[in-house]
Amino acid sequence: MSIVTRLRAGLALAISPKVSASSVKSSQELQELLQAGYQSMTGEHVGLKESLSQAAVFRCAVLISGAVSGMRIDIKDQYTNELKSKHAISKLINRRPNSWQTGNEFKKMLQNHLLFDGNAYALKVRTGRTVSSLIPILPSQMKVTQKLNGDIEYEYTPKSGKTRIYSQRDIFHLRGMSLDGIKGLSVLQYARETIGEARSAQRHGARLWKNGTRMTGALKHPGNLSDEAYNRLKSSLGDFKVDGDRYGEDLILEEGLDYVPFGMSSADAEFISSRKFSVLEIAMFFGVPPHMIGFTEKSTSWGSGIEQQSIGFVNYSLNDWFEVWEGAIERDLITDDDEEADFNTYPLLRGDEKGRWEANQIKLQMGAMNADEVRMAEGYPAKPNGEGQEFYPPPNVAQQEGSTDEP
Repeated sequence: MSIVTRLRAGLALAISPKVSASSVKSSQELQELLQAGYQSMTGEHVGLKESLSQAAVFRCAVLISGAVSGMRIDIKDQYTNELKSKHAISKLINRRPNSWQTGNEFKKMLQNHLLFDGNAYALKVRTGRTVSSLIPILPSQMKVTQKLNGDIEYEYTPKSGKTRIYSQRDIFHLRGMSLDGIKGLSVLQYARETIGEARSAQRHGARLWKNGTRMTGALKHPGNLSDEAYNRLKSSLGDFKVDGDRYGEDLILEEGLDYVPFGMSSADAEFISSRKFSVLEIAMFFGVPPHMIGFTEKSTSWGSGIEQQSIGFVNYSLNDWFEVWEGAIERDLITDDDEEADFNTYPLLRGDEKGRWEANQIKLQMGAMNADEVRMAEGYPAKPNGEGQEFYPPPNVAQQEGSTDEP
């Protein structure tokens, strides 16, 4: 008997039988096993795979990680706002972080680690003094501690089992909401009961459909049904169950039998309501507006149009994740204090084409942007020979400069 099995039996922990000692691959998973951390109060085993099997959880993860990974992270001069498009860190994050991942894949993977574990890690590989590659590390393989002098130490245990110690200089660390400033909080840890309830309701509904045991009506007879008719009815009813051969067909009633349908019971209404409420709670945990994961029963208060709803999602949900990435890049990857990381959120906020070009026209007229800047924002190349570099003066200034009237 293994030590985990003995401890489990000795502490009499109500751990789901799906979680066995052989499934433990890290010290963190061992701790969760001993603390019954994989099991919700409903008795449902709730891990990463089980959580992603819930449509609301999966959709929230796809929305947030897709939005973050689809945005370009620019490096700018924080005083002049000058874009440094050829910066080495910009190329590393957006195009080729390592030899097997694209920038989109790398950002999406780390964002999902950040969503579900509260932390995301990547090992910095240097060529000379320059970070030339970022190797993602599973959060379950990393232990983070803070030494007495305040420095952060990372203890990495790969599949080979040989532990390695890294300093903060060696690790790119994305940290979500934190209570100690060292490690981020796992959404799954706090949403486990909500996800467990959703899984339990899903499993209950599946069993009802599989067994076909839900009563939707009754057969009423004015007198006594003959034995022959009763036997025929009894032998044929099984074919009309959900998984029966004649499910969905009409039932032939004999000798004056009448079918009396039942209305929706309070239990049915409560079951449906609980599933809807689970979706809303899951959306709240991830900070995603319900209408963006398909829950459109109630109108959103973030605006009436798609553009306003998208702007609300960026302002109240995504901006926090953008700040996490920008701060980590500035702390762990950028060496020049005059430089800053900045998500280019223009594709998310640009709205419909007609509205964009009306806004661009105003920017051109006011001298806020030149033609090349507008073209680049819309995905077009700059004009040849520097023709698009000119800034137009605002109309009132141009009129005053061109006026010949004497006072």
